[in-house]
Amino acid sequence: MTAIRCGSIGFWRQAATSLVFAAVLSLSAFSPFLARVSDTSVEDRPRPIYAEDSNDAWNRTFYYLFSRLVNVRYSGEFPEAAPFGQLDSVFRSPATEHIGKSLGLFQRFEPGDRAIDPLYPSQLSSTGPQQVLSDPLYGELVRALREAQRDNVTRKALARALMQSDLWSAFDILHSQSPSQFDERKTVLMEQLAHLVERLALTRAEIRALPDNYTLSIGRFGLPDLFGRDSAWVEVEWFPTREHDMAAGFRRVSRVFVKPAKQFGESRYSLDALRSSLGENSLVALDGVAIIIQQLLIDSHGTVLPTRLTTKVQLRLFPRSSDGHSMGTQVRQYEFSRRLMVSQPLSGGFIEEDDSAPSCLPMAINDYDFCSSQYTHDGVDTPLVVKLRTRCAFCHGTDLSKVLTFAKRNDSNTAYPPVMQLNPLANEAADYVVVRKLQRQDWKSLQRYLSRSPSTIHQNRH
Repeated sequence: MTAIRCGSIGFWRQAATSLVFAAVLSLSAFSPFLARVSDTSVEDRPRPIYAEDSNDAWNRTFYYLFSRLVNVRYSGEFPEAAPFGQLDSVFRSPATEHIGKSLGLFQRFEPGDRAIDPLYPSQLSSTGPQQVLSDPLYGELVRALREAQRDNVTRKALARALMQSDLWSAFDILHSQSPSQFDERKTVLMEQLAHLVERLALTRAEIRALPDNYTLSIGRFGLPDLFGRDSAWVEVEWFPTREHDMAAGFRRVSRVFVKPAKQFGESRYSLDALRSSLGENSLVALDGVAIIIQQLLIDSHGTVLPTRLTTKVQLRLFPRSSDGHSMGTQVRQYEFSRRLMVSQPLSGGFIEEDDSAPSCLPMAINDYDFCSSQYTHDGVDTPLVVKLRTRCAFCHGTDLSKVLTFAKRNDSNTAYPPVMQLNPLANEAADYVVVRKLQRQDWKSLQRYLSRSPSTIHQNRH
């Protein structure tokens, strides 16, 4: 193991033994990758996410929960990382058959200020949670959480909302960990997280007043008006349970929109006919598909409520020539920055990425973590950096036309439900997600840690 000194905080982090090129690699070589991080420096230290003072208790808490030094390999799509070898992944996809992987390892610092969960990595691994339960990181995090509970700094409602969401995620991830020698420490951390979640809670009125950052970003990025009354985009639901929601422990709501192609315009509301046509060719049936992820919050009465805060936007557009022939698929993704949103709320908080932006190859179809370890036939390997288009193609097919919402096939004459058109202004998708959250053990555990008695906590939205 190679110890990496952690700047101003002064504790040691462990990184896998590797041939580390980050110290000598020219930043310009991978500037597209690094430029999408809030700071291009690879120095491992807290950043000004929630306050300008990097040593602020909230910034330190965020740093311990989200920031990580990550060893990665690069695919052959980044020739600067040569030499390359064969990609030997247990989970194969036609999109990754010939991309290869760098023989050398590269190290990058991930500040965490994007749409990812804390305690990375925690999918198929307990490494992230174990880091914060081990010395000296455990003591530093507990100290920061207690300081955050005592501080009298006036925080904006928007900042409190985002920080509560971050803390809630950490609580749920710790709750999911199997019993270990760290159980006593896990209890202490969960208690501290729960108390701060409660302290930061917004009133119902404050939650309603939170900005609709997607709508704020329409003019800036040319995003489609998904919520307009006369919009050509339709919010759809076939089955209410979605992989994105489950992967987030039902703390977030995924909303799917489709834009039927012009030839389907007259039968716009015949969504079942549209779904059937997608099995033949989505590039013909649709002009585009979008998914947005929106946050849930816990209000000052203990009620789980939906918000208008969007933390992820993914668009696939299917343009056609004047004679109707497909021109392929365009991919656009918008990463969310807490720092940008808190400091400039009217910006919407998004950073645009095109299909060549560096991303990390997923490990499985329901893998939405930042960078997942790659499982090979010889064991576990480091995450693999690919272009965003390749990441999308891993799940959506080489032409990116597969719409997973409608991917289920009726092989046994099962009577499937009809496709529903939802009211985008009502956020109807959130109703099901909230109900599922209230049924989960992690939610019931959080209630037990809160200072108020369970009888005073409202169990529904209304």
